[in-house]
This record gives sequence, C-alpha cells and structure tokens, in this order.
Amino acid sequence: MDSRSGKKVRQGRILRPDTKRSVCVAFSHGVLLGPGKGYLTLDQMNEMMEIFQDSDAIMLSPGMLDKLDHHYEGRNRPGLILEADWQNVGRAARGKFPNTGRSVAMMTAEQAVAAGADAIMTYLWMGGNDAALEAEEVARNSSFARACETVGLPLMIESRGFEPENGADGKPDLELLKFHTRVAAELGADFIKTKYSGDVDSFLEVTSQCPVPILVAGGSRLSKEDEVFKLVEDIMAGGGAGVVFGRNIFQFDDPVALLKGIVDLVHSTKVAQ
Repeated sequence: MDSRSGKKVRQGRILRPDTKRSVCVAFSHGVLLGPGKGYLTLDQMNEMMEIFQDSDAIMLSPGMLDKLDHHYEGRNRPGLILEADWQNVGRAARGKFPNTGRSVAMMTAEQAVAAGADAIMTYLWMGGNDAALEAEEVARNSSFARACETVGLPLMIESRGFEPENGADGKPDLELLKFHTRVAAELGADFIKTKYSGDVDSFLEVTSQCPVPILVAGGSRLSKEDEVFKLVEDIMAGGGAGVVFGRNIFQFDDPVALLKGIVDLVHSTKVAQ
C-alpha cells in the first residue's frame, strides 16, 4: 500500500475511468477577480452548485469549501478540486488593479487531503523576460508535485505563458504552448489545464507531445451556446481530455442544458487518432 493508490483512486473521481476524460467546472473566480455574474452571493453559488452536479468535478478556492462542502457529500457527487494558488499575472489585461506578475500558494497538499480534495490546481507561468520569476514558478510547482506524490493527491497544473501569450493572429503562440504544457508534465502534473491553440491541427501537436491528459480552460464567456459546443468539439478532435469551464457555463441563461451538452460531447466523441 502506498501513495500511488491514493493518486489513482482520486484521479478516477476527476477523469472518468471509462473514458479517461473530464468535464470540470471552475468556480473559484472570486479569489482572483472578486464578485461576478453567477457567483455574486453565497445563495447564488449554492444554486449553481446544484446545477453543476452533472459535471465530473467542481473547483473551489480553499475559503469557500466549508460554505459549499455539502454539495460534495454522498455517492455520485462531483469530485473536489481545490485551487491551491493565487495569482495576479493576467489581471492587468482585464483592467483589474495593478499587475505585478506573481503566484503564491494558498494551501499545502497536506491541507487539501485533510479537506477531502480529490486534486489541487496550481499555476505555472513560463516564458517572458524575467528568468528569476520563471525559476520561482518552476520551484513552487516542483514543491507541490513532490508533496502531492507523498500524500497521494493528483496535481493539475494550469500552464500558461507570460504576456505576450498570443501571436499576431490572436491565437496562443504555438511553440510557447507546446513548451509550457510539456514542462508542466515533466515537473509532475498528473493532468494539465491550458488554453486552446485555436484550431484542431495545432492542438493535436500540443496534445501529442504532452504525456499527460490536457483539459482546456474556457476563458471569457463566448457569445452563443453554439460557439461553446463548437469549441468543445474542436478540443476533443484535437486530442483533448476534456474541459475546465466556468463562465462558459454559469453565465449563460440555461446552464443546465449547456452543461449536459458539454458532458455528452466530451464523453461520447471518439478519441482523436
């Protein structure tokens, strides 16, 4: 008996054992952005948490867990992912206060296990012109990875590029995307959350060169539900293992139907060859 069994058991609550895929709902925006549509009040969050029950996992910030933990109790409930890092790297681009470009840990792997988490998520920021800051990112994520190995806790790393993250075409820089996702895996991520490359062919390059499953972040709200479904279809065609969506679920008028459609697409599509 060792911690590897703990990782397998917990990861099976995030990535379905039959499909090796997952639909996770990101619901930790408040710790990074403050209050927003879909999570303005605790009552609203409780309503949304019930809607999210068809998902495979829901991600919260540490301080909200004791207020919402009853939504995880019992059989056939979503897995629990705790956001272990706080960061303000991309905040200036959203017009939200000064951007100093730092990430700090909000909790330890041991605390996450004690809280009943099935996984934690950290941020890994790569590229840019500050070699010391990049080294800090690697050191923090390496420490989390080793601690997660010790306690049997899966680690999801959200790998991103420092600005400018996108190329002239508005899509993420492909070489940077391939670089930071591979680094995240090499540091010890069990699965990765990152941005979509913008098209199926380039995303196949990313997923084929990364040895762990990649889930795609939803980012800012899209205009129409059809755009959300098309994005999910392309992600899966490009070898993705699923999605970690927040605003592209709970900021739409009918999040119940939208989530059901996303779950159906993720778990029913054929594996990309």
